[in-house]
Amino acid sequence: MARTLDTNLKANFQSSAVRPFFAVKVKLPNATNHDVLNYMWTGIGDLTLFTNETYTGMGDLLSIGTVTENQDLAAKGCTINLRTTNEFILITRDRDYQGNEIKIYLGAQDDNGAVIGDPFMFFDGFLDQMSYTMSGKDVQLQATAEHKLIRLQKTSTGRYTHNDQQTKHSGDKGFNLQTAIANRQLTWGKT
Repeated sequence: MARTLDTNLKANFQSSAVRPFFAVKVKLPNATNHDVLNYMWTGIGDLTLFTNETYTGMGDLLSIGTVTENQDLAAKGCTINLRTTNEFILITRDRDYQGNEIKIYLGAQDDNGAVIGDPFMFFDGFLDQMSYTMSGKDVQLQATAEHKLIRLQKTSTGRYTHNDQQTKHSGDKGFNLQTAIANRQLTWGKT
């Protein structure tokens, strides 16, 4: 799929010295049973993007798997690896995280650490599954995500009937005459 890169970012990617980074915005559960947005990036320290979003540097603790796209717009997923804590596992194990929004941005920095141009959205999708592996005291989280195009493959079970409309919006009368209209014989062109 064709995408438009910021001209400054594109020029940096075509230069000989490139300092790319990934930034991840993901909605995850927290200890108070709410979903909160988490901002992470693959560098060190804090990074402010989009004027008011502060991304926490995870360094080599955060990595992004391969993301592929096809000409036929097939929905492809990606994986995100993150070193985490036992507390985070306790928070997420009993909470519903599937279907939460995740966005991955690709950007670049200059020699002074300033962001060049506007990072572009590299991936836009939904969390699917999380798995954990332990290595000594470290806990590695691997989250898989599906691209938002996966929703196009889901069949709709809704119908344009009065009964179906009542299950969604009780009291709505938008479809209450549908059956009468469907069975009515109309003669066109005669007076």
